[in-house]
Amino acid sequence: MRFPILVLTLLSLTSFLLHCGSSQNQTTTEQSSASDSSNQDISSTTDDIVTSDTTTTIDTSSDAGTSTADTETESTDSSPAGTDTVVDDSSSASSDNTGVDTAASDTVDSGSTSSDTPPTTTLCDNDFSLATSGVDITSGLHGHTEPSGNLWHSQRNTLFVVDDGGYLLETDADGTFINEWHTGNDLEGITVADPTSNFVYLGVERLSSNSHVAIIEYNISTGSATRTFDLSTWMHPTNANKGLEALTFVPDSTNSEGGTFYAALQETGTVYVFRLPIVSSTTSTTVTNITSFTPVSGWTDLSDMDYDATDGVIYAIYDGQNTMISMTPSGTVLDSWSLPLDGQEGIALNRNSCEWFIADDTTGHLWRY
Repeated sequence: MRFPILVLTLLSLTSFLLHCGSSQNQTTTEQSSASDSSNQDISSTTDDIVTSDTTTTIDTSSDAGTSTADTETESTDSSPAGTDTVVDDSSSASSDNTGVDTAASDTVDSGSTSSDTPPTTTLCDNDFSLATSGVDITSGLHGHTEPSGNLWHSQRNTLFVVDDGGYLLETDADGTFINEWHTGNDLEGITVADPTSNFVYLGVERLSSNSHVAIIEYNISTGSATRTFDLSTWMHPTNANKGLEALTFVPDSTNSEGGTFYAALQETGTVYVFRLPIVSSTTSTTVTNITSFTPVSGWTDLSDMDYDATDGVIYAIYDGQNTMISMTPSGTVLDSWSLPLDGQEGIALNRNSCEWFIADDTTGHLWRY
């Protein structure tokens, strides 16, 4: 009877052990399920956060697909809402739309205010290489043989010429004589400040009264000198025959007198710049010297000048070198041309036709090129 009892005892023990194992496995499974559920909840929470961040990124971006770096930059921007912080791009777009090259514009703007910036000098350039290209219009001198300064009068469309003998002459472009006036002084240069007025300004190498260098204001309507501006304080040659030889007027809207007079001393080749009270007064003879300069070092015999308002340059001729130069009003030389003859002392430019008029004091001829 002991064997059956032993068997029953073993079976009972085995059943107990199997029951315990089943309970443990169920507990492990429940814990695993709980862990999975917890992990799933954490994962879901993380997904919600990412989704929330992504949504925030899209909402604060100005464009779809904005990078995280762009979004972070914008999120820390302290600019007020609605402010466009992309200023450079907007500026560039504006520049591109106008077609303006900023660098080039800056250069042009800076050059427009600098008197040493070379202007254009090609429109009416002439090499004067062949004397045969000139047309002889000497008949316009009316028998006078010492022409020394020219002026093309844009308002009257005529050529004025001054003569060493004190004569002021007027002719047309073909050499047809029109008028003459006698001033009684050694005239070497001529210019006009206001073409709409009756006044011309005559450069005097030496006054008949005291041999001083001067500028005479002359009324061509009445045929009389209205006032004399004495320049001898600044222009006083040791040789009386080497005094004022060239004269021109450079307009300037910022100048209270409408511009300045440029007078050259033949003896030294120096150019003197003067302000005369031609607007502020009708009687004052006060002279103000602004500056002086020598365009070409070592060159004397500067015999005439003519200002071209279109190009903003002064043309000057040198009798001894038979050369014409162009220069800025501050004296920077831009170009030069050889002249065909000898003794050329007067020059004028008709800007409308690009014709040059040259007076030859040696031969007493007047040429048109």
